[in-house]
Amino acid sequence: MIIFYYIIIYSANQELTKIKSNATNVEILEAMKHPQTGVGFLTQHPSLPSQTFVSADAIQWLNNHVEGGIEIEHGINIMKVKI
Repeated sequence: MIIFYYIIIYSANQELTKIKSNATNVEILEAMKHPQTGVGFLTQHPSLPSQTFVSADAIQWLNNHVEGGIEIEHGINIMKVKI
C-alpha cells in the first residue's frame, strides 16, 4: 500500500522522462544512479557496497523508465550485461 501511494504521488508531481530503448549501458547506468529518479538504493551499511539495490527493484525501474517498457526476461538480460 505504501509503494502504491508513493507511485501516485511521484507521478502526480513529476513527469517521468523515459530512456530511449536503444540507450547505451552508460546512459542507463547514469539514469539508475540519479538521486531523485534513479533506482532506490539500500541504506548504506558497512557490509554492503555502495549503491546496492534489490534486483526486482531494478527490473521494475527499467520497466517504468525505458520507452515502451520491457519484459522481465529482457530486464534481467540488460542487468546481466551491466553488472
